[in-house]
Amino acid sequence: MKKVSIASLFVSLALVLCLFFMFSISVSAETVAGTITVTQSDGTIGTLTDAAGDNQATVLPVGEGTVTYDADTATVTLDTVTAQLIDFAMNGDFTLNVVGKNVINNGNESADVSAITVTTGNVTVIGDGILDLDAYSFAFHVKAGSFTQKGASLDLNTTKRPFLNASGNVSLIDGSIVGVAGDWSGLEAGGDLSITGGSVTSTATANAFMITGNIKISGGTVSATTTSADSGIRSTGSGKSLEISGGEITANVKTKNGLLANGPIKISGGNISIHTLGSYGINASSSSISVSGGTISVNSEGDHGVHATAGISVSGGTIAVDMHGKNNAFYDNSTVGINVTGGDFNLKANYNGLLSNGTVSVDGCNLTVDAKIAINASTGINISQQSADQPTNLVFNSSPALQLNKANTTLNITGGRITGSGSHFVYVNTNGTVNIGADAIVDFNATTKPVNGTAGYALTINSEIEWEEGKSFADAESARQIKTVNQRPIVDANVSATVTANGNAQAGVTVGLYKDGAEVATAVTGENGTAALVVEDLLAGYTYGGYTLKQIAEDGKGYTYDLTERDVSIFVNANGVVTVTGDTAFANTYVEPRLPYLEGEIVDGKYIVTETGKATEMGLIKIGNDYYYAGPNGVLVTSQKYFAWRLNENCDITTGWYYFDSTGKLVDSGIVDGYYYVD
Repeated sequence: MKKVSIASLFVSLALVLCLFFMFSISVSAETVAGTITVTQSDGTIGTLTDAAGDNQATVLPVGEGTVTYDADTATVTLDTVTAQLIDFAMNGDFTLNVVGKNVINNGNESADVSAITVTTGNVTVIGDGILDLDAYSFAFHVKAGSFTQKGASLDLNTTKRPFLNASGNVSLIDGSIVGVAGDWSGLEAGGDLSITGGSVTSTATANAFMITGNIKISGGTVSATTTSADSGIRSTGSGKSLEISGGEITANVKTKNGLLANGPIKISGGNISIHTLGSYGINASSSSISVSGGTISVNSEGDHGVHATAGISVSGGTIAVDMHGKNNAFYDNSTVGINVTGGDFNLKANYNGLLSNGTVSVDGCNLTVDAKIAINASTGINISQQSADQPTNLVFNSSPALQLNKANTTLNITGGRITGSGSHFVYVNTNGTVNIGADAIVDFNATTKPVNGTAGYALTINSEIEWEEGKSFADAESARQIKTVNQRPIVDANVSATVTANGNAQAGVTVGLYKDGAEVATAVTGENGTAALVVEDLLAGYTYGGYTLKQIAEDGKGYTYDLTERDVSIFVNANGVVTVTGDTAFANTYVEPRLPYLEGEIVDGKYIVTETGKATEMGLIKIGNDYYYAGPNGVLVTSQKYFAWRLNENCDITTGWYYFDSTGKLVDSGIVDGYYYVD
């Protein structure tokens, strides 16, 4: 028998144990998903580490709820969890499933810590539950990865940091986010922002959305409010773009920049509403702007409603800009110019409707301007009508309507129809040239003289209008109409008006057409939301004003309708084709139910509900004869102007900008510009 020494046995045993432990560590390393650390409400710390290697669910009780990890699907489930902090140190991407109501509140108003921290990995949020996060620092912080939301409702509140921050991309596909950042930007991403569905509301003192990369919005509901400074939705990266092709986008900005990008801004769809108390409703600070569709409303109280530095092009869409007595509706601060080939415009400004350091070209659009100067260009103005199917209809209430502000430049009007009134139709600089072609129709009442300018300009008119300086266009046009009236056919025009709600066509709504207050025709919208209104005995080739569209019935489906009368003009071309100049789509919206009134009182700057004893959001609420705004977690808005966007059912004033004093009381000593109260 072979002899084996004791020493040899020990060596063999050591080798076996070494191999065993090496194998065990290897298996564990491949199956460990990471560590989840939970600081519970009482301060105790629980840790969940998947090291079993059996792909079975691992459960950590947290109060009355649980944190569960399923290694097979890499899914963490938060089910009715109440805690101070949760840290996810994962070894890869994972899914966060939200079940029931989960409340993570660090309870420390000075500690620079986050409610949820994802140290490593990309996270995707799903589920139908609620995630209520409150922190001094970030509410939801993804340190080295991207954030995607496909479900759940997130209520995120911070004192000093963004409520959502990801070093990578942020993608919102479904679910909802309501976020409030107390003293910072709201939602931040180090990569791109993509919104295709769901809803996100961001209220911040600085930028509501602060994105380093590109921004793409194709659906969903997006609301951006700033209470102190900076922008609503902003892309900061050099050359990074902001693109909107769908969705409902609202920006209420205390200072300037409703939409801001260093790269190009492209809008092809969606409903966009912007209100700024300062300049720049839409601002491509280092690039161009292009609009091919969608509905855009800009209310700005600063210098420029729509601003670009490398050209502006519009080929479609409906655009309304109201500068509230301030400077320019559109301004291209470059020699590229403004090129319009379609769309419906309604522009109001103190100075310029369309202003460019280059050339302004207009064709195939409906453009109404109330401003000192309708179109003001440095290198030329071109007005044409390339197609009878897409006529050019321009209505200018300006003095002058058109201005060439540099010497040796040319105004060419080769087609289209221009109506309106003002002291002058055209102002021409030194050695400038005005050409009005035979196919152009000008019905502009120049109360002083049609053309004014510096010495040396040239004037060529080949249209049917024959006039001389000092004679008004109105007189010349009347004379022309008398000579040609019997040569123009009488037609019946079909005018259509579309009723929509949240972008969807609404059937069964009655729409009326009125002429000088008298009913002309009524019709009920069909399945496509369009009502066909027949106007009889119109003369082809002319524009008819004095008409209004009005919706005169509701559908009773929970939608409220803008019953404002819409002023429209009807143009019938020589072939009987009708164009309606003005807004014919009623902007109907679903009214969110008001927050229910719960009896309570104000304690230490918060609204406390008597029955529950909890601080509760109440929106704009009336207490006695005074108004307060109790925001998320019942915290009162104090010592600032604030856009009150949520209302309580006991409140009898509307949403808007108001001023709240140091106690949170709405100050009612006066109204500024109809937007907010001030001391």
